[in-house]
Amino acid sequence: MAKEHLTNIDTLMLRVEEEINPNHGTGVLVLGEQVDFWRLQQTIEARLLCFARFRQRVVAPLLPWRPPSWQDDPDFDLGYHLQKASLPPPGDQASLQELVSLLAGNPLDLDRPLWQVYYVENYSEGSALICRVHHSLADGVALMHVLLSLADPEPDASPFPSETDCRPQEPRGRTRAPGGLVRKGLDLLADPPSGAKVARLGWDAAAAMQELMLSPPDSDTALRGSRSETKRVAWSEPIPLADVKAAGSRLDGTINDIVLAAVTGALRRYLQERGEPLVDVRIRALVPISLRPSGTERTLGNRIGIVLLPLPVDVAGPLDRFRELKRRMDEYKGTLEAPVVYAAMNTFGRAPSGVVSPLVDHLCRRATVVVTNVKGPQEPLYLAGAPLEEFMFWIPRFGGIGLGVGILSYDGRVRVS
Repeated sequence: MAKEHLTNIDTLMLRVEEEINPNHGTGVLVLGEQVDFWRLQQTIEARLLCFARFRQRVVAPLLPWRPPSWQDDPDFDLGYHLQKASLPPPGDQASLQELVSLLAGNPLDLDRPLWQVYYVENYSEGSALICRVHHSLADGVALMHVLLSLADPEPDASPFPSETDCRPQEPRGRTRAPGGLVRKGLDLLADPPSGAKVARLGWDAAAAMQELMLSPPDSDTALRGSRSETKRVAWSEPIPLADVKAAGSRLDGTINDIVLAAVTGALRRYLQERGEPLVDVRIRALVPISLRPSGTERTLGNRIGIVLLPLPVDVAGPLDRFRELKRRMDEYKGTLEAPVVYAAMNTFGRAPSGVVSPLVDHLCRRATVVVTNVKGPQEPLYLAGAPLEEFMFWIPRFGGIGLGVGILSYDGRVRVS
């Protein structure tokens, strides 16, 4: 039976999402047509199950100081992991949002491989796939590439991949990142950094950790939440990517700058509508940063750091708010915060719960919203012969962080979920 130990950081993701706050990532792929379920099953079996992790479950260690391991599930049943679902009439977006909300709030079964896909056969004029995947398998970048491996540029492509399609790719170079300190931190990430490696960076790493640990908690606003609250999902209409690019070009900013400024404005209006004060309010976005070397996007596991970005919700004018947000983002591009957090997560992955839980709570009190921005393919794709029209995702939220925002561009459009 195949067996592989979880890395420290994957163990931490497992413990955080199951011991501290049961949660998982959820994605929705909207298809323009209904698909043949047998063809869909063949596609998932050929494209997804060739990644061994999707046939494996987590097995606790016999000795307490040993890590848990991935082991082949002897009772693996594709019928459990791929199921059909139907929406009540009229099968519209509101109905799909209700179903996704229900599934997003139900924890995955730890005694089975940590994923499920539901084929919704009557959504709008077509159908949809709801994908639930535990983040101990991989970070968002890797999971997006794995899920999109189900799709093809042509509708009549064979569901069976070539022999090498599921093999992890070798790195072709390091991830690009602006800022000398971030680049220096990324140099450590060809291999997962230990606390000792980051410590050798000296004062820069110590200052980044001190800033993170000693910063005051976020303000207690309506955007904060509790881990027991019911999860709700929603998504926007598609936004033309060309319009976002044009706005960024006029303002000497990036697509990420524009979208984050828009999210900040939306949070400001939300608080205003509830009569909450905006003066001296502290709201930060927990922004996961991919620290993967280029070419390792299809390699499972977690390679992410975290940056806590203060959002200028107190700035009234949209243009002034954009400029202030861009200024803050440019400052964070020169820090070591993301690789330092990665190293900390890697170090504390197997620490006792009495250590991990307070650290996670400490971090979560310093953020109000999780924001993830993922660039998807910009050409149309097909899944089991049907056009892939939309792709949305929701990342786990922890502790008192009440809101998660996923930003994904695909086929010339941006969608916020």
